[in-house]
Amino acid sequence: MPRVEAAERREQIIKATYRAFTSPNKKGLADVTLQDIADEANFSKGVVMYYFDSKEKVFVALLDWLLFQISERVEHNVGHAEGVEAKLHALIDSVFLNARENRRFYTVYLDFATQGLRNPLFRSLNVSFLALCRGVGREIIEEGVKQQIFRSVDLDEAAAFIRAVVDGMCLQWLFDETSSSEETFDRYKSYAFSSIRAYLRI
Repeated sequence: MPRVEAAERREQIIKATYRAFTSPNKKGLADVTLQDIADEANFSKGVVMYYFDSKEKVFVALLDWLLFQISERVEHNVGHAEGVEAKLHALIDSVFLNARENRRFYTVYLDFATQGLRNPLFRSLNVSFLALCRGVGREIIEEGVKQQIFRSVDLDEAAAFIRAVVDGMCLQWLFDETSSSEETFDRYKSYAFSSIRAYLRI
């Protein structure tokens, strides 16, 4: 039981950290404090420090948790889709959830991506995440090529292309003046799918 409770407390702190990043104050990575996290979790700062030795360790756990959520969703949704076009849709749908959730995620993730250039722990998690995403894309493409639904392409290059289009469309949506609109969000999601499909079609 103590181990279960510890795991639950750690997850509560991680989720509180996410809320601290995405609260109306919208503090960045450098500005969120252990006290902010403790206040959001309704714990004392000492409790946060008991489960995580430092602020950096909380942040690493948060990034790991965020990327794990996406990875699980991608693998589940793609794994349950029938046919390569449906799998491609499932891959994109797993990243483009809705305007609110995507804005919350990118508010945090872009900070981590920037810090990943300097912090080896953040970098390592991002490298693993991107490798997983490209791996899923590669499997979809390979299956489509075998079935002659997609044209013959370099699989690694095409997998990287898919990831670039998805990330690029997400970023363009994020900075669109009407990004809070679900209609705008859906439009960029459609752009991503049609661009990838046009690239892969025979």
